[in-house]
Amino acid sequence: MPCRGDGCRGRDPYRLGCDRGGVPVHALSAGHHTLTLWYSPLCRAVWAEVVPGAGTSRLTVSTDSRATSAPAGEARTGMLGATPGRARGSVNLPGRQLGVGARTSWVVDQ
Repeated sequence: MPCRGDGCRGRDPYRLGCDRGGVPVHALSAGHHTLTLWYSPLCRAVWAEVVPGAGTSRLTVSTDSRATSAPAGEARTGMLGATPGRARGSVNLPGRQLGVGARTSWVVDQ
C-alpha cells in the first residue's frame, strides 16, 4: 500500500509505487540535464528528478514550509505531501542552478 500526503515525506516514490500514474508538473532542460517536478495523484505527493544525476548537488523539492533533498549525484528526491501548485524543484549543476515550479522555471548562473 502506498503512502499518502505527509506520510510520504522523504520516501522513495519508485519503491512505493507512487511513480505509477505520476504526472510531470513541469520540466526544464539546460545543457545536458533535465529537471522535472513530479506529482502522484495516488499518493498526493511531489518529488524532483534530474537526469542525469551525476555531477549534481542540492537536488531539492520544497514548499513554502517544508523541503527534502537528495545526496549529491542522486537522480531524485524523496517525496513531500503537497499539491503540485505549491511545490518547487531545484538542483545545482557546475556553474548554474535549475529550478521548476508548476508555472515557472529558472536558470541562475553562479
